[in-house]
Amino acid sequence: MPTTGAEEVRRVAAEILSRPEFRPLRPTPLDRVVRAFLDALGRVLEVAGGSGRGSLLGTAIVVVAVTAVAVVALRFGRTVRRDVRRRDQDPAAPRRDGAAWRADAEAATLAGRWRVAVRCLYRALVADLAGAGLVEEVPGRTAGEYLAAVRAGVPRATQAMVDATAVFERAWYGSAPTTEADVTAFRRSTAAVLAAASVGGRGPGVGA
Repeated sequence: MPTTGAEEVRRVAAEILSRPEFRPLRPTPLDRVVRAFLDALGRVLEVAGGSGRGSLLGTAIVVVAVTAVAVVALRFGRTVRRDVRRRDQDPAAPRRDGAAWRADAEAATLAGRWRVAVRCLYRALVADLAGAGLVEEVPGRTAGEYLAAVRAGVPRATQAMVDATAVFERAWYGSAPTTEADVTAFRRSTAAVLAAASVGGRGPGVGA
């Protein structure tokens, strides 16, 4: 393992974690519109409930409100899906290769950020498989979908991919803390997947 100053390790780790893929998800414009609408609806219903006709008026308001929200969600959702497809099909959209993700994993490992290291190693694995034409790397695609693609395209790599997916999902979505042992286990599973898939050019550190 290379000798790296503590300050440099912290700087690189902070730079990695500041990237968009590691930021918490923010509410979409549709989320904000719906939330504001529901807040206003709640206030209207409170006022309507204080009158003698509150029950009938309240029911009418709810019916109209639900219809309006459904129409807005349908139209906005179609626009969002079109934008996502356009972005995915844009040949200029940048795709990071496995070596870049492994460099991030190494920096995270040096900083003791095991959870981030596992995620970077998983992204490196997907990038390597995509580079070999074995899976299609699509933003937003789930780990289960990548596992299904490997199972269908490279059956002999299925068990190793199952093991790698389990480590990744436990680290990234589970509540238990991620440890250095998880990083080691993931590296081992990654090497097995790529070996079974006969993917060359795995770069340094994949099976370390």
